[in-house]
Amino acid sequence: MFGDAGPFIARIASNTAYQVYAPWRFSTGAFFVGSRPLFCGSENNIGKNKGGNYMKSRTKQVTGIAMLAAIAYVVMLAGVHFMPSAPFLKYEPKDVILTIGGFLYGPLAALGAAFVVALIEMFTVSTTGIWGFVMNLLAAAAFTCTASLVYHRRRTARGAVTGLVAGALLMTGAMLLWNYLITPIYTGWPREQVAAMLVPVFLPFNLIKGCLNAAIILFVYKPLMKALRAARLLPDGRQGGGRADGPEGAAAGRGRVNVGLLLFAAFLLITSLTAIIVLQLTGK
Repeated sequence: MFGDAGPFIARIASNTAYQVYAPWRFSTGAFFVGSRPLFCGSENNIGKNKGGNYMKSRTKQVTGIAMLAAIAYVVMLAGVHFMPSAPFLKYEPKDVILTIGGFLYGPLAALGAAFVVALIEMFTVSTTGIWGFVMNLLAAAAFTCTASLVYHRRRTARGAVTGLVAGALLMTGAMLLWNYLITPIYTGWPREQVAAMLVPVFLPFNLIKGCLNAAIILFVYKPLMKALRAARLLPDGRQGGGRADGPEGAAAGRGRVNVGLLLFAAFLLITSLTAIIVLQLTGK
């Protein structure tokens, strides 16, 4: 049924990425990759260099965003239910891919990709219509944009962890509010019933979701970047000053594994899986 969806999503995501991402990266006299200036000069100088490395770089960026959006849609289809008391809630790992896109290209790129994925999801698999689209976009934006914004201000392993934790907490708090306001509209449930579900249902669901997202991102970021660079869709991981670009930090840039980062990711993953098992056993 969805065999032809990938290229279609990639085309839409590519157009959206160009409209959202490319203008944002221009400022007077500078072109940016991520949050770092690639070169500076007058707008005339920028125009003179359009036929060179700039065009190649922009093409790879747009292609990368489109490809990540398509992957996010595919992994969304592999979502799982882990809340017995709320079978309408489904964990979809698409935020993992969207956040990686945000780490690479910035929070606005992540927001644009999240918009495209949520829109395609609404027209293909969602049964909640426009309100489901809104809720999906709000949740994805709260996590991915927060994490990528913090990371782009501090491109280190600590910055990545801080961003992911902040994203998980902000998403959890924001979705308590939005579920209270919006869920009664598209479910027809009394607001009092939804309010009674905030702490026992929506709070643990979003906390577990945020922890799972963070753990998976920390585990898969490095191998995914290697694959994208091998496919020549990304430049070399070292940017200005020779520092490795990515949550794995400078140690990974020298070929070493950041053990502390992996231990933190393992802690989040084990804690999340334990919580899911408890919920399954208790039926909550």
